[in-house]
Amino acid sequence: MKKNIKYLFIKKLAEYQYLIILIPFIALSLILIFIRMNLILFLILAILNSVCLIITIPRFIAWTYARIRVKQDDKKYSEFYQCRRVCITDGEPGTGKTSSNIYNAVNLALSNWRKLEIEYALLCPNARIIENSSDEEKKRHWKEVREAFEFWAKHPNLLPCLLSSVPLKDNKGRKTLRLTQAHFEQRKKSPYLSVWFNDEIGLNNPADGKRGTQKNLNISETGRFIRHHFDGYWLNTDQDSGNVAIDLKRVVSLNRTMLEQKAFLKPLFPTLIYNHFCNILIKKFKNINSENFNIKISKARKVNKKYISFLLDLNFFIKASGFRIYRFIDKGNKIKANPIYKNENKLIKSQYVPSLLNCQYDDRCFANSYKAKELNIEEKYFNNLILSDEELKELLNTNLFK
Repeated sequence: MKKNIKYLFIKKLAEYQYLIILIPFIALSLILIFIRMNLILFLILAILNSVCLIITIPRFIAWTYARIRVKQDDKKYSEFYQCRRVCITDGEPGTGKTSSNIYNAVNLALSNWRKLEIEYALLCPNARIIENSSDEEKKRHWKEVREAFEFWAKHPNLLPCLLSSVPLKDNKGRKTLRLTQAHFEQRKKSPYLSVWFNDEIGLNNPADGKRGTQKNLNISETGRFIRHHFDGYWLNTDQDSGNVAIDLKRVVSLNRTMLEQKAFLKPLFPTLIYNHFCNILIKKFKNINSENFNIKISKARKVNKKYISFLLDLNFFIKASGFRIYRFIDKGNKIKANPIYKNENKLIKSQYVPSLLNCQYDDRCFANSYKAKELNIEEKYFNNLILSDEELKELLNTNLFK
């Protein structure tokens, strides 16, 4: 509990640091204006205060602008995704495909949860009338609304209206329902107004899948009728959208290509302090080699725990500070002509989000798919600058050069 309060305090301190830093200098400015003092002292304080204000005010303005952009972009892209049912985001590793889609999927799911709450609140008082009526459409709709709302209400540990193929946890500690192949193939049911987030769709719905099989027909039907089935949304990522099954590509309304993600307004002084103390720390682990390795490591480990705790807290403060800026290009359906996006194909767009996202995830969540993870590391190195026959064979797995 104390740890959570501490990290919440650090997070808020990081979030509002540019406002907090500015307050003392503004207060000092008011003191200099209204309180009489020695002329030399006045000049010294005035010069120091002016220099500090010149340094802090531009960053405060940039911080204010970024916060406004986050609010605007949250609203803009929440509405943007509301009318796009199946979306694919592609791009090279590290460009922000997964993190940006998670952020938007969570916002969309929370928006859908509010819709579901409103629908349930409006229909619940008339539940008996609806259930006893002859209107099958109203009965069907009330059943899916009640089933979805009551499911999420009975599971407060879950983030409502979101199913994910990768583990997520929001800032309240709520986890996500698992999205599996069975959901794509309609062997498992998704609640009404569900949002699907599927990372690396080319792995579970590849382009080379055999068409005509019942499995692929079901997946094709899911993409085509996702709005009809449970009024849902399907946000996907992949290294290349060309890797995705053709029937799904035909129903995609948005193809987004990520160009980059970069940090904005990271704190300078705390970063310098952190790097300085880390340099001191790693000196303890210098010159450790195979000779008396365990003894040397045992000595190096004897570091003050408060010192380590301070560095970890400072690192969290730096990570929580500032914003992420995603840059991308939005295109329509790549299979069909889409005149709506005709003039936007070369227009680079951006989205501002907080440095700490609205949920937590591990950006190496597929680590267990590494087939060599249980093997030992081999001590094989090059003896010459020219590859030998054996080295060529191991590298290329062929006798091409023989």
